[in-house]
Amino acid sequence: MLEVKRPTLELNLNLLRHGESDYNTTPHVIGGRSNHIKLTAGGEAQANALGERLKDESVRFDKVYTSPAIRAMRTAEIACNALGHTGNIIIRDELQELSQGEWEGKSRALMYTVAVIQEMNDTQPYFRAPKGESQAEVEERMVDIVKEWIALTQKQNKNLSVGVFGHGLAFKCLLRNVLGSQARMTHRIAITNCSITELKYNLDGVNKGWEVLKVNDHSHILKIGYSGNALPEYA
Repeated sequence: MLEVKRPTLELNLNLLRHGESDYNTTPHVIGGRSNHIKLTAGGEAQANALGERLKDESVRFDKVYTSPAIRAMRTAEIACNALGHTGNIIIRDELQELSQGEWEGKSRALMYTVAVIQEMNDTQPYFRAPKGESQAEVEERMVDIVKEWIALTQKQNKNLSVGVFGHGLAFKCLLRNVLGSQARMTHRIAITNCSITELKYNLDGVNKGWEVLKVNDHSHILKIGYSGNALPEYA
């Protein structure tokens, strides 16, 4: 007699970076967390294209979360409106971008001296700007909130689809943890404005654990005239 196996219980995560912000157009300035920075008109167009893409692919989210940054919340609002998501958009501090502390708003060239860059390379993921935070700290809080969603999936005993509106470097830190890669590989991952990075966590079955389904998929913004070049968030 054939054994009947029940479907795998899974958490599906769509990591959705915010649209182009004012700081993305001034890459010589260190942005960091800068939660007050707004989307450009182009960023709003990208957010709408993201929502339309998700709608065309019949994506449905059980829950939507966003960083408290204005650029992330506005991206979530526009994209969810285009998608047709009518549920609440939940703000979580854990999803914030890495804080650059006293360096935020300052010249990248002045802060990133040869000595500082060497220290960063030697000490990652533990380097932090004055009064800022390290990549390791960002990774820890990102992993903590994902563990919460895994636990919720287990408690509900049904698949959970989550849309997460956030930031490039924060997503990279999570991906490094998922992939088990070295700290120096963090900046080798491209996360473009309004790109889609899709992960799946299988709570049981032969493939228990993480699967990476797509990374930095931004074809929808290419269609509206954006190059998709991912500007640096940190180094």
